[in-house]
Amino acid sequence: MRRQLLLLLTGIAFATQVSGQTLGVTKDALLWTGVGLDLDINKQFSVGYESCLRMNQNMTNLQNFYNEFSLGYDPGIVKGLDFAVKYRLSRKDRGPYYAFENRFNLDASYAYKLEDIGLTFSVRARYQVAFNRLGTINNDIFPKTQHSARFRLKVAYRNPEFKRIQPFVSAEPFVALKPKNQFSSLNAYRLTGGIKFDLPKRLELEVYYILEKNFRSVPLKNYIYGLQLTYVFKNPLIKEKSVESDVDSEK
Repeated sequence: MRRQLLLLLTGIAFATQVSGQTLGVTKDALLWTGVGLDLDINKQFSVGYESCLRMNQNMTNLQNFYNEFSLGYDPGIVKGLDFAVKYRLSRKDRGPYYAFENRFNLDASYAYKLEDIGLTFSVRARYQVAFNRLGTINNDIFPKTQHSARFRLKVAYRNPEFKRIQPFVSAEPFVALKPKNQFSSLNAYRLTGGIKFDLPKRLELEVYYILEKNFRSVPLKNYIYGLQLTYVFKNPLIKEKSVESDVDSEK
């Protein structure tokens, strides 16, 4: 009888531990700070650069530092339709060491502006491939890759009488394509709210907050506070776009 009771208590303790790991949620506060440069080459092509530092563990640990380069393309077929390709080189915290990671993004975005009420609705579809440096395992050389799809809906407001302050909100789910996420159909999602300030001397400042949830054996919920400062080079040969481009800073 004593043995059966001991086994029962052991089983209950094990089940409680597993349940707590599965149903519990790990929480963290992050700080993202970045700077960027944007330049329209002509009416069709634009280039950009962004550098960002990300802190986790309640803003005490360097989680990630990256440099990203982008090329945007406006085909001129449909007003508000843009495409972009981006390359990012990151140095990420992998526990006992920091490792480099490469990432390519392919973006397609569409923005529609309601002039009368100052609202801009935009959608962005992104396919991204992240991979580490080439490694050797069992005499085979291959990169460790991650394929993901992301879909973002964003709404921004700009008062026609006062255009220097632009609040915005967005929602974006992440889907892991390869390898699949064994714990959920979604890999993560982000809910974002913020304000973009049009500053003097062609500077733009974004202040934003992101609620991010990652689905894993123990779900991770991040509370992200962000600042992004961007300098916009003005090409005097190009007229201002009637619909704002959605090739924006990375979030």
